[in-house]
Amino acid sequence: MMLHGGWTYGSMKNDGGKFVSSGQLGWMNFPPVEGGKGDPADTVGNPGQYLAISSKASAEQKETAKKFFQTGVLDQEEVKAWVNEGGSVPVVKGTESVLAASPDADFLKFVYDTSVNAKVFAQSWDQALSPTAAEALLDNIAKLFQNQVSPQQWVTNMNQVIGK
Repeated sequence: MMLHGGWTYGSMKNDGGKFVSSGQLGWMNFPPVEGGKGDPADTVGNPGQYLAISSKASAEQKETAKKFFQTGVLDQEEVKAWVNEGGSVPVVKGTESVLAASPDADFLKFVYDTSVNAKVFAQSWDQALSPTAAEALLDNIAKLFQNQVSPQQWVTNMNQVIGK
């Protein structure tokens, strides 16, 4: 068992021999914890790709970006390329038929359904940070799990890279 993201599916399929094609790869969401808080339908991550428009953009810039996304990035040919060439779920609702036609339909539909049905979908923390802070995050997570830093040291280390 391994905790990982959807981006590993393609490499497992390409480099894992018959592991994927033989049906040996499985996937699931984390099960809810009895008595735990939160909604199991909420999710975090980057199942495919994502696009963003700066909150500092002017209204005109936001409209230009939206138009570009609709006509230059999210058109049907691009959607098909994400699915068929990249094995990724496009950031477009209503792509069920394209996903269903893929040889990877089961996996892609699972990712799509998890994403589209999430009431809350948060971006992975390392992807939302600056490169400097993201590197510190990943390094300190490893150190925390290897008992090289305490939880308090982890917090201190992360606070030192805020804004960097």
